[in-house]
Amino acid sequence: MDDRDFARNRAEEYGYDVWESFIVPPFYREIESLRTNKPLIVEGGRGSGKTMLLRYWCHQTQFSESRTEIPDSALKKIGIYWKMDTQFAAFMLFRNYDEEIWNRAFSYWSVLTISLSILDSLKSVAMSHYPRFNKENLDEMRFSGLNGYDENIPESYNELIAYLTKRRQHFESWVNSIPSPPTFNFLPYEFIVDLANCIKKGHEVFKETVFDIFIDEYENLQVNQMHIINTRIKHSEIPIIYNVAMKRNALVTPETLGNESIVVVNDYRKIQLDELVEEHFKVFAPEIFLWKLKKDKEVPTLVEKEELFSYDDAVFEKRKSEKYRRDLGRCMNTIFPGMTEKEVAALMLEDSVFKNRIAAELRKRHIQDQDVETIMNSKPECVVVFPSLLERASFNLEDTLMELAKYNEGKKSKFDDIIHNSLFGCILYQYGSLNRTCPLYAGFGSFITMSKDNLRHFLELCYHSYLRKGQNENVSIATQCITVKMVSEDMVSEIKSLGRRSNELYTFALRLGSLFETSRKKPSQSEPEQNQFNIVGPLQSNDTESLLRELVKWSVLYESKLTKQKADENGVEYLFNPIYAPYFGISYRKKRRVPFSMKDFEILAFGDELKYKSLVLRKTKFNGDEYSRERSLFDL
Repeated sequence: MDDRDFARNRAEEYGYDVWESFIVPPFYREIESLRTNKPLIVEGGRGSGKTMLLRYWCHQTQFSESRTEIPDSALKKIGIYWKMDTQFAAFMLFRNYDEEIWNRAFSYWSVLTISLSILDSLKSVAMSHYPRFNKENLDEMRFSGLNGYDENIPESYNELIAYLTKRRQHFESWVNSIPSPPTFNFLPYEFIVDLANCIKKGHEVFKETVFDIFIDEYENLQVNQMHIINTRIKHSEIPIIYNVAMKRNALVTPETLGNESIVVVNDYRKIQLDELVEEHFKVFAPEIFLWKLKKDKEVPTLVEKEELFSYDDAVFEKRKSEKYRRDLGRCMNTIFPGMTEKEVAALMLEDSVFKNRIAAELRKRHIQDQDVETIMNSKPECVVVFPSLLERASFNLEDTLMELAKYNEGKKSKFDDIIHNSLFGCILYQYGSLNRTCPLYAGFGSFITMSKDNLRHFLELCYHSYLRKGQNENVSIATQCITVKMVSEDMVSEIKSLGRRSNELYTFALRLGSLFETSRKKPSQSEPEQNQFNIVGPLQSNDTESLLRELVKWSVLYESKLTKQKADENGVEYLFNPIYAPYFGISYRKKRRVPFSMKDFEILAFGDELKYKSLVLRKTKFNGDEYSRERSLFDL
């Protein structure tokens, strides 16, 4: 079986016809109920499945050659997919002409592009298995209702496509060269409406058709172009409805070309795809991987095509059941086994390097040999956390040994809380000190948490791990660790290609990750697992606010409401994307946050290297000797 097919994790890799690849999400009913004749804004982060959903709704999929039975209802809504050509759209700004000319040019480009796509949808219907409209019917259609725009507009289908294609080529050549003012007339927006009405009159099967225009990657538009699309959303009505898909925080302006703005409920409905994916991620993500495994690798798995591609209510209920979730979890844990913290602690003490290192740390604090022996013979989780207790101001050896004895005897002990709060961080500390990738990053549960509801990241972790398993039935912990580190490194590097401010995002990610890494290297582990922050006080500059929006938009950070808010806090906290955790050797679990003042955040984002180093020392409370040992952290 072709590994390249198994490796696909982006909708763009499947083409426009995704009929054989689209797994119906467990939450599809919630989405479909919002799909009326009111415009939609589909909002979701990277890897949430926005593009796959849009392509599923569009004509290439709904009238796929693979779809053997197509009901009349499929023609009620015909989807048109338009992914913005970012580079070309950016050309239509300034460059010899004022904004008014470029607005008209962008509108004209959209008219040509959408009109050609609508005409292409008729071919999809004609070439499909739909029984009431075929190639002959298409050839018989006439478009005489359009020649009021230009008497040279032909009436037949093929000639109209050739005519509009030639106009688009002429226009794109003009935009790329700009030798002189345009010598052609710009077709207005109404052309699309009249084209749709010609189609509705041209054959009875299209009498009730509404064309749903789906514009993907809205965030890549220039602001003036957003105003144009917003105007189309504001004034959408049958037979043309405009919809857009965007990343979170991408609706930077709700303004239209007039004095109005688009308003949720009144003008559009919003699908919060992130929230739906988050609720069902532990089912939907493994379903996708197991189906790919079954289909592309011919490996028997729990999932069945008849269920994953079904709209039956009983099937939806099954997929949402706790039993089905547990069964999926068991199946995935068999392929990608993980380890608990206590199991990792036991594994560490089977390794003489770890065991000798911990014993040496105890003896360095002048603990008597018999007490060292007592500690080292205790339960592994106690042994691993004990060195961190030596670094705490409140440490008392006699009291600590008494609590240790209680824990070893199974009695209630202060070690219960210590292990709960510190064991994960202490394990990361020990593995990081030896520059080893920690087994806590392995396992299906860890993959789910690190992916943070990003289907693409989850599939990357699973795919690359599975390819390295060899002839074994499952993927070893060691193999998973290697893979996780590699994928994490790739994801950090990928930041350099995210949007217009990618270099700033990359620098910020390196600095924030290094700050958390420095905190992880503190021997005391009194505040372990720091991987999030909040900002105290209001944002003071537009540039700061803009950068923060970009960080959230591109999922470098995840924004959520503060659960416990103080008077001077702004009510929002930011989680560093957990997929970056293995690269920095930090925790991927959402545990502790660091408060930043507005000045702290601006230093982190824009400050020079000296100010940044000072911030790290202040926030991590490292002393001079400890800092000198961590200098390599700042070689960004």
